[in-house]
Amino acid sequence: MKAGSGTHFEQCYNAQAAVETVEPVFGIVKHVLGFRQFHLRGHPKVDLEWSLVCLAHNVRRLFKLSEGGLLLANGGFAPTKA
Repeated sequence: MKAGSGTHFEQCYNAQAAVETVEPVFGIVKHVLGFRQFHLRGHPKVDLEWSLVCLAHNVRRLFKLSEGGLLLANGGFAPTKA
């Protein structure tokens, strides 16, 4: 497809398809973190609980993206070049 070609609908559809969805985050929270329901009652407490779940997800993600991601499945560290 050449740049600028296509109908307005096609251009909008392609632009929207390039944007990632947030649905995988909820799948990770449910499956990996095991968070399926809130355990507290009341909006302020639920808000705090959701903030903690988001914090756990972000820390986990940062760990995987950082050098800490070199941690192996057997509990040891990957050998690094000295």
